[in-house]
Amino acid sequence: MKAKKLLALLIVFALMASTSIFAVFAAEDIYSPWAAWQGFMSESVYGLGNAGVYSDFTESFAEAKFLPVYESLKAKFGAGASLDFENKDAVTRGEIVSALYGIIAEVLGAAPGISPIGYFVENGLINGRASGDYQLDLICTAEEMIAFSVRVYEFLSYELGLDSKGLFWKITGEGLPNTVYLLGTIHAGDASIYPFSKIMLEAFDNSAYLGVEADIYTMSEEDMDYIIQTQMIQDGRTIRDFISEETYELYVEAAESFGIPPEIYDYIKPWAASNAIQNAMTTDESMENSVSAYLGIDMFFLAKAVNSGKPIVEVESIRYQIDMLDSFSNELQEMLLLSVIAPPSAEEGEEALSMEEMAEYARMVTAYLLEAVKTGDEAALTEMLMAGRDYEDPLMAEYNTKFWDIRDAAMAATIEIFLADEDAGGDFFVAVGAGHTVGVTGIAEVLKNKGYTVEFLGGG
Repeated sequence: MKAKKLLALLIVFALMASTSIFAVFAAEDIYSPWAAWQGFMSESVYGLGNAGVYSDFTESFAEAKFLPVYESLKAKFGAGASLDFENKDAVTRGEIVSALYGIIAEVLGAAPGISPIGYFVENGLINGRASGDYQLDLICTAEEMIAFSVRVYEFLSYELGLDSKGLFWKITGEGLPNTVYLLGTIHAGDASIYPFSKIMLEAFDNSAYLGVEADIYTMSEEDMDYIIQTQMIQDGRTIRDFISEETYELYVEAAESFGIPPEIYDYIKPWAASNAIQNAMTTDESMENSVSAYLGIDMFFLAKAVNSGKPIVEVESIRYQIDMLDSFSNELQEMLLLSVIAPPSAEEGEEALSMEEMAEYARMVTAYLLEAVKTGDEAALTEMLMAGRDYEDPLMAEYNTKFWDIRDAAMAATIEIFLADEDAGGDFFVAVGAGHTVGVTGIAEVLKNKGYTVEFLGGG
């Protein structure tokens, strides 16, 4: 029982939406409009090169600025030769194309005799400034170099099958005007889950709306104040009045180890305290191979929607989520806090896990989830996400009912509204936590049982 409870809570930590604002890269201020999204992907998602690459985007660049990007591509794909440009202070478009083609040819074994520019044109990796004019002798700008590099990164990823297939469904109803594309997300990720499959990105591009649990990008000051006030204990008591003395002592030790001051840790509710400790643990810079909420799947699509001007609609709201957490009984809140500061062992009869062991186990769970997302392994994800749905233990029953079941049903009902909305003028791309999409109470199964056509588009 302890092992299942631990696994269930660790999965929730991996899937839980962040309440911090995702700072979308303000590309329009520094890139030309055509290069903005590729610049964002290069720097913030794929991590090509280093900080020195990302400046003076519309200016020419020296060889030294391209080398970090080139080395990143070599490391990713295990190919690439030494470079020797004729003029190291002013590299041409043609030279960049030839250098990047060298990686492609080595990785894919391109046939001899194919010209680099011919290959780029045939595969849509370069756009002419005029019909058929690729101006290869012109000095390349930094943003052009970045765009070429991103295109090659994504081209090779698709050719090698490295794109993420995801938990992804197409939902339609007889006689209904709209289609809903449903994507199960993980709210923290790493660069390895990008790019997403072409069918997923095409569905997003062709949809009129992005639906998310909560639009945290456009969160208002009022919403932020509401979050802060709801987390705080308002009546003069402290957290010590809500948890046992033993739990409090463990909590103080954990909070102080992460530099959380008593004026904060003493005056937040236990559910907020468990979130604070868990967030501090998973964002600890000393942790290796940590994942980031900024690379979470829903964060990516929020950034993409904002960049393209696509309207965002909420399936829930941030206030709904905060109110749900605040509705947990005191006993459940203390259990959640204990699960972070004194987590049970993964094996029966063993001592509680240390914070370091908890972090390592959490990374293992997240890595498994990310790998299943990459491959679109619906069966593996369903088995893991449903592993802790315990309804015998009263506290776990309260948790699973409030956190999963009630919300699953409400999300399914909202998607029914999207499907039938004659005034919408287009389809919906809905990205919600993966745990809400699978299992007998999950959105996909609920809608299938109601007679909607639910087609799984993930996988190979």
